[in-house]
Amino acid sequence: MAAKADSKKRIELTEDSAPLAKPKKTVGFKKNATLNVEPETDAASETETKPTKAAKKPPRKRAPRKKKPITFKSVHVDSNELIPVIDLETKRYWVGAVEDAPFECRHAFGVTFQKWSGVVEADPRTGKLVLDRASRGLIVELTDEQVVEVQNSIARKIVRTTGNREDATGNYRCDTHNVLASGFRTMPKDTPLGRYMYMIEVDELMPHGWRETAEVPVMDQG
Repeated sequence: MAAKADSKKRIELTEDSAPLAKPKKTVGFKKNATLNVEPETDAASETETKPTKAAKKPPRKRAPRKKKPITFKSVHVDSNELIPVIDLETKRYWVGAVEDAPFECRHAFGVTFQKWSGVVEADPRTGKLVLDRASRGLIVELTDEQVVEVQNSIARKIVRTTGNREDATGNYRCDTHNVLASGFRTMPKDTPLGRYMYMIEVDELMPHGWRETAEVPVMDQG
């Protein structure tokens, strides 16, 4: 009887005592689930790591490039020391090509033999050359030795016509050949170059209008 009284007494004590605290709710996890936990970051660190947009700077003006002056390494010579000046006695000669020559100009030992000298223009209608304020031939100064060289140069050359049509100057196509060249063979239409050239010594007693003379003696009259 005493034991029953004690148990009843314990029960009463428990009933009179303060109510028990309710258990806290627990969070359950599904099987095989992953938990994403973001690390705590400091607000100050976030502001440091985030890039900030810099303000656009105005375009930089480049100074114009200065052009370097062009310099040349020129080689100079003193002609007075290299080539002695020799006072040679020369004579004036009227040289040129006759009007019926199949060419306008030829050269012999550095001397130019041409039909006309002056202002030459092309006629826009016909395409042929028009001579304005022109004179026949050229006036050159030569020594006696140069005259001999010119004579020898013309004597060993021939003119060979190779075309049947006139060009813009009214001449036919022709070539000049040296008869002393190896392999040269004479053709029936070959003409000595001297038959188209003239070389006249000019003196103080030349007749009036001598450069407009119709007939001029050619160098080769054979």
